[in-house]
Amino acid sequence: MNEIVYCDICHERTDSFVTTILQEFHINKQSITVPIPGRFCSICHSRVYDSELDQAASEAVISAYGEKFGLSGSDIVRFRKKYKLSQDMLCKFIGIAKKTLISYEKNQALPNAHYRQLLKSVIENPDILFTFAKNTDIPLTTKEEKKLEDIQEMETSSQPEINQYTGYTAFSLPKLTQMILALSSKKISLTRLNKGLFFADFNYYHDTGRSITGNQYYRYDHGPINTDLYQVMTKLVEDGWVNVEKVAFHGEMISMYEAADYPDYSLFSETEKRIIKAVARYIRNNNAEQVSDASHQEIAWTDTEPYAPISYEYAKNIKMTF
Repeated sequence: MNEIVYCDICHERTDSFVTTILQEFHINKQSITVPIPGRFCSICHSRVYDSELDQAASEAVISAYGEKFGLSGSDIVRFRKKYKLSQDMLCKFIGIAKKTLISYEKNQALPNAHYRQLLKSVIENPDILFTFAKNTDIPLTTKEEKKLEDIQEMETSSQPEINQYTGYTAFSLPKLTQMILALSSKKISLTRLNKGLFFADFNYYHDTGRSITGNQYYRYDHGPINTDLYQVMTKLVEDGWVNVEKVAFHGEMISMYEAADYPDYSLFSETEKRIIKAVARYIRNNNAEQVSDASHQEIAWTDTEPYAPISYEYAKNIKMTF
């Protein structure tokens, strides 16, 4: 609708009109052309201020950028609705302020690089919500624990696709269980266990073009991890395969795991057996910091985006060989 507005170019109050124009924007080193609404001076045709239209234009640009480059507000809303997650619950699980999440969902702000990758990873791999939630300093309620279990059930009801992220091998829980027993013959933290599994699977892929377990690994701050490992260890403890105890470490209580039985090596080939035993010796003789530092030297970790799945193709250039 036409309105009388002040034009900074004409230096006077003039009649105006509203129209939509195509405009190019440069955001995070990316170019995008978006049709945006705006109010314009009827005399010089320059853009004039209109709070509602300018806000609508901003939201249109943010939404279009998200749709084109991987994450929009509607993606986040669809994800929450699919898993019946409230904003409060999602914020608690991943450690983000509710006000910030709302601004992303309404396309009022662009997520920074950290939150963009975090949210994108959670949407693509909902399993990692469990890992984030378990690492939070705020205790989870019974309702929140149940929600995580429901999401886990939804995700585990279908086998993951066999591809470069599984090492072109179908996931094998029996092999994973026996490898865990081999690596945890002495008390071990989840940090070292995660790295041991990673080094074993990636070394076997380096030699054969296949992984041992079909595990998927993700790039986290402390190195590659299997996002399902906590749940697997919890089940192994419940079934009596593994013992667990809490110990003090740098002012915090952490879980230390130890196999309650010997591994069954009959499930493995000679090459698999050799690699697993070599990796077990390595993680027994090095602490969590040393093992994590070693994993940080691998291009599998350095060249993968935070929280994203790691391709086994990086194993072709693995530095830590066994």
